[in-house]
Amino acid sequence: MSCDRLSSKYDQKKLTKMGLGDIKSILLRNRYFIQLRYSSFFIKLFAFLRPAWKKELQEQKKYYLKFFNHLKPGQHTSFDIGANEGFVTGFFLQFGFSVIAVEPDQRNIAILIRRFKTNGRFQLYSGAAGQSNGTGKIYLQKNGTAFSTLSSKWKELIELGSYRFHSPYGPQPETVKMITLDELIETCGMPSYIKIDVEGYEAEVIKGLNKKVPILLFEANLPQFMNETLDCLKKLNQIDENAIFNYSYSFTIESEGFSRYDEFIKILPAISHPCIDIICIMSNYFDYYTGLPIIKSELSFE
Repeated sequence: MSCDRLSSKYDQKKLTKMGLGDIKSILLRNRYFIQLRYSSFFIKLFAFLRPAWKKELQEQKKYYLKFFNHLKPGQHTSFDIGANEGFVTGFFLQFGFSVIAVEPDQRNIAILIRRFKTNGRFQLYSGAAGQSNGTGKIYLQKNGTAFSTLSSKWKELIELGSYRFHSPYGPQPETVKMITLDELIETCGMPSYIKIDVEGYEAEVIKGLNKKVPILLFEANLPQFMNETLDCLKKLNQIDENAIFNYSYSFTIESEGFSRYDEFIKILPAISHPCIDIICIMSNYFDYYTGLPIIKSELSFE
């Protein structure tokens, strides 16, 4: 038997032992597959074949419109912190924003470049946001999911399967560049909107912010990350004691009105949803927007 045939037989045997997750991991790290999978044609085809996925994207787009319908005329910038595969970035670009996408996972970076490299309003920072500039360690998912993280706590919970999902991580973390929100604002200007979704690392990202921003939305994973969520709220209130808060679940704003910090931290423990988005609006909000999203708050900024 020739070496070529032996090698071929070995590869076939190896492939039969590979699970779907292993095959997906290989494909999602192949630049030719990425070019096909994230082309406009394939995304439209996937949406046609998966009506539930299409509906979710539509609901997500409607959700962001609730905010952006109130934007004042002019040029606006958004920060997408934890841009992942770029679907929220895509919405921001559709709405006319310039987008600063921050993403540390090389797989996702390749996808973002493929999707948006020709858009002049898109900029990519290939790294992570955190408390300080420098470097950090990221734990990467083996099968290329959206749950890579800089949080060792998140990694341990996911690997144990005791929180929402169960999925393995690579044996060693990788080094990534770090940048603060303050540095991004200094470099790119004040954003009209900041979205943060970084798998349990939200508190560290918000520690790197010391400037008032019009509106900031961050993911809160409850109850396991209750203390970290309270740290986020405390920091935001320290930045602006007139900040008001609300929360959304599954692209729906849940509370009837916005609340001050002291009121909102009393509401938080009673929330039963495991994953929510907390909305923080600061007192420079009306420099960029004409009204509050969806619901009208009786609170006014002094």
